[in-house]
Amino acid sequence: MKWACIFLISLSLASCSPLIQKAYFVQSPNVGAFDTAKVTNANLSGNYYSNTEFQFSHSFSDHIGVSGGALVGYQGWTSNKRQYEFDEKPGPLGTYGLNAGLIWFRKSDSRYFELTIGYGYQYNNSRIISGWLTPFGVMSGPYYSHDVHSQFHRILIQPAFLWRQKTGDKVGFVFRMELVNSPGFYYNYKLNSYYDCMNPHVQVYRDQISFYKKSFMVFSPFFFIRNSERKINIGMHVGLSLHTNVMSHFKTIDNLDPSLERNIIKGHPAMAAIVFGFDVGLDWKKMK
Repeated sequence: MKWACIFLISLSLASCSPLIQKAYFVQSPNVGAFDTAKVTNANLSGNYYSNTEFQFSHSFSDHIGVSGGALVGYQGWTSNKRQYEFDEKPGPLGTYGLNAGLIWFRKSDSRYFELTIGYGYQYNNSRIISGWLTPFGVMSGPYYSHDVHSQFHRILIQPAFLWRQKTGDKVGFVFRMELVNSPGFYYNYKLNSYYDCMNPHVQVYRDQISFYKKSFMVFSPFFFIRNSERKINIGMHVGLSLHTNVMSHFKTIDNLDPSLERNIIKGHPAMAAIVFGFDVGLDWKKMK
């Protein structure tokens, strides 16, 4: 029942948050949450609608561990064969990423702290045609299309503060800070509302942004919960994404449909503002 409630709460949050990750994917927090030395975690994390990340962590001692992850984003594998919307481009469609880090952690009976410092790389060459921004957008819009070709190098610092509950749950907050450099960024997107010939407003919005060798910062605070019973990890995370802008760019169009106007992306690189996801996996301890 507890996890059913968590799932329903997450769905309610999703109804007011973007389901499309846009140009830069805000990745799930990789938290070791170790009990002792020689503990290994292997999890599948993500919101499972747009991306999944395989996460690995291992504690070598009572204070030192490592983490790593591999991201696959599958929301943008749409080709132009069915519907011509954007120009053709080279390279495989999709989003992929790798990351690795070093963990220092400290724990007491009820409290746990860990600090991760790492590096990651992300490649996004995705295309979406008429995606819906919320679960209820499938019927009424607005609809979102984009064409992305971008690369990102990430240096991250991630402190996590957790508390162990009597139920065995580990609950707390994760604060991830990233310095990101983009060698090349291209982003072309379109918003359109449900077509209505009686609607007097402009019902289509288009924009295109590109830059090279620019850096920005991303701050992502997460609420994190994980339950580990019988070597099975089940958890969830909900967070925000706050970032500095490489550039502010948008068009002003008179008499634009209000449903489109409130979804115009003004700060770039574009990314999801609210992120939620689940974690399912295994943990095991190597006996001495």
